[in-house]
Amino acid sequence: GMKRATSWIPDMTKHLVQVFPLVRDDQMMVSIKLSRPGLGHRNLAHMGKTTLRASISNCMLRCANLCTGDIVVDPMCGSGSISIENAAAQSSQVGRLARTYNCCGDVDAVVFPMVLDNVKASNTALVVDIAHLDCQRLPFREGALDVVIADLPFGKRIRNFDSVKTFYPIAFEELARVTRVGTGRCVVLSHQYRTAFGSALAFSP
Repeated sequence: GMKRATSWIPDMTKHLVQVFPLVRDDQMMVSIKLSRPGLGHRNLAHMGKTTLRASISNCMLRCANLCTGDIVVDPMCGSGSISIENAAAQSSQVGRLARTYNCCGDVDAVVFPMVLDNVKASNTALVVDIAHLDCQRLPFREGALDVVIADLPFGKRIRNFDSVKTFYPIAFEELARVTRVGTGRCVVLSHQYRTAFGSALAFSP
């Protein structure tokens, strides 16, 4: 409609301003982007090919309903964006999260230098611990964790699409083992949600 009314030619790469109209019934809300860098890159010095955006990490953390003193672990951290966002949001003046113990880890030690650089760049080194974790054999006792938050690998991120069907059930069984019964929470993100949901239901009490 805007193009027809103004004859403006939209340019998705070299635009001068971004306008986001949201129309609902007889109301319209218009948003304008004020800063060039997006909030998805905040607190991160290094962004890998599959790094989760900080804004999505924040949404996942809020879905976990964090409480003060919770033990929060991301066992498939990649560049550490979820744990770093959690630590940063605990000291934020806007939208502050509850103070929790934060630990992130990954089975691939190659990512650790990137995680360390991101932690140092975000000034949250005192509230994020980093460990070598294998999600299929986690070094925690049963019911030790209050919250598990993870961006699950899927598709090409785990060699091929079909291997997820083997990995997810093993991973969810382990996550169910280390999460507290009754009060524990698990928030995961995956494109292959049907496989993830089915695996989670198999180990729900």
